[in-house]
Amino acid sequence: MKKSQILAALLVLALLSGVAALHFKGGSEKGTAMENQPSSGDDSQNLNSTEVEKPKSPSCTLISNTSFELANAGGGAMIFNATSGKSLFFMGMELTPEVHLLEGKSYGKAFSKDWPKELGIKPPCALTGEWEVFVSNRTSTARFSYTIRGKSVLGQFRDFPAGKIYLAQYMIPIQNGSWKIMENIITINESDFLKTGGMIPRMRGLNATCSCNPEEFAQAFQRSIEESGFERVKNWWEPRENEDFKPVMIALYRKDEQYLYVEVAEVKNTGLLRVFMAMGNEELTKAAAEIFSATALKEPLAVHELHG
Repeated sequence: MKKSQILAALLVLALLSGVAALHFKGGSEKGTAMENQPSSGDDSQNLNSTEVEKPKSPSCTLISNTSFELANAGGGAMIFNATSGKSLFFMGMELTPEVHLLEGKSYGKAFSKDWPKELGIKPPCALTGEWEVFVSNRTSTARFSYTIRGKSVLGQFRDFPAGKIYLAQYMIPIQNGSWKIMENIITINESDFLKTGGMIPRMRGLNATCSCNPEEFAQAFQRSIEESGFERVKNWWEPRENEDFKPVMIALYRKDEQYLYVEVAEVKNTGLLRVFMAMGNEELTKAAAEIFSATALKEPLAVHELHG
C-alpha cells in the first residue's frame, strides 16, 4: 500500500483528506537485528555507542483521566478536540529509499526502534508519538507536511543523504483538554519498503494535560538529555517563529561522534507542543533538522484548505 493510500484511509475516518504521514511501507519481517540492515557507510555508529544509564525521570507528568500505553504511531496520528470534533493537528515525516519493485531491490530499511527510551531521553507527557531508525546506502526522498486547524501544508520535499538517522516526534498537551486521537500503530519491527501492511488503527479519547508549562517542560527535558551524557554544542542556525509554530527550545547536542538535535515548538492555537528529535552523524542530523524542523520552515511549498 502506498503512503498516500494509508494516509487517505486515516483521513477518511477523520473526514479529512490530503495529508502526508510518517510510516513504514509494508514489510512483514520480524526482529530488529541491526546487523542485518544495509550498509550505509556509517554502520560503526550504532545505537550501542550511545547507550548510557538512564537519568532520573523528569518531574513533568501527564495528568489524565485514563491510562494508556504509548505505541509507535509511525503510520500517522490525528489529534482532535473531542468537545468540538474539530481536527487540531497532524504531523507527517516521511523518508523513502530508492526502491525497484520489479527487481525486488530496496536500498533502505526502517526499524521500529524506541531509541529515545533506550537512551533515557524520551519526553514525558506525550499523548502520541513515533520513532524509527532509517538506514539507506543511496540518496533517499524526504517529505515534511502537516495539517493544522483545517489546512494541509506541504513544507519540504527534497533529497536526503545516504546513511543512518534516528528520528522521533511526540505531541504534548499543555492545556487541560478533551482529546480524541486517531493513530496507525506500527506492528512490525522492520520494513524494506517492498511489501505492504504492518500497521493497525487505534482510536482513543481522554482528558489530559501536562503538569508542566512549556518552559518547565523544556527545562526538564533538557536536564534529562544532559544527564544522559550529551553535551550541548552551538547550533548552526536560529529558530524562527512562523504562522503555525513558536519555538520553545532548540538545542544541538553531541556525544562521541553522534549529534542529537532537539526541538520543542508550540503548535499555535491547539494547546499542544510538538517535540522533534534527530540523531546521527553531523551531516545527517543537520539534514534531518533542516527538513523536519517546524521552526526552520520559511515558506511552505503548498497550502490547501480542507473541507468536511
